[in-house]
Amino acid sequence: MDIREFDPGQGRYRFTVHDIDTAYHAHPAMELVIARIGTFCVETPEMQLDNLSICLIQADQPHRLSQFYGICDIWYRERGQEVWDWASAAHAPHTGTGVVAWTDMQVLDHLISQWEAPATPVSETRIVKCLELIEQSYEDPATSTASLAARLGMSPGRLSHLFKTHMGTSLRRYLVWVRLRVAIRLLLIHHYSLTEAALMAGFYDSPHFSKRFKAFLGVRPSEGYPPDSIIQASV
Repeated sequence: MDIREFDPGQGRYRFTVHDIDTAYHAHPAMELVIARIGTFCVETPEMQLDNLSICLIQADQPHRLSQFYGICDIWYRERGQEVWDWASAAHAPHTGTGVVAWTDMQVLDHLISQWEAPATPVSETRIVKCLELIEQSYEDPATSTASLAARLGMSPGRLSHLFKTHMGTSLRRYLVWVRLRVAIRLLLIHHYSLTEAALMAGFYDSPHFSKRFKAFLGVRPSEGYPPDSIIQASV
């Protein structure tokens, strides 16, 4: 796997993968899969789509990817609802719960232009403050929905509802996602060990990190980010 872009500031990540074969997983980011050599398969609990060239997968949609003897680009974008709305109206030949897919490349340029457009800024001040608190305290394993709600003077239920409304994913899953991306940066850029990166990112230990990594990304850390991974762009 080559890392082409890793930009938490913009919430955008891009990888090139060879012969991918994941377990079922889901994460709080929009996912765009583009075949560069060959085609690929996407499977969800409701359907299986084969021989695809492009697929857009909604945030938190459980799915697995497989491709043999080929190369794919996989892009992630946080807060990508505008992209999903455009794709859903684009009359894709294959659609289902949380998935829009094409067997050719005709829409790729238009889809990428939508993908690269800036996301609408979060306007709810309590969610902006919550995001700031997460960035300040993710390394503490005790940081949770309850602790964040207490610091904001809200009930956990009210904060969870507000967060889901404005961010498109649950606060609990978003907190895990932030810790994962921090750990990945520590592994890739600073070359910390798996245990060091996991602890510094707020996981209890390396098995806790590995379990969450596979649940969110469908592969083990050693499969997703081997030592010879290459960062080609923004880090």
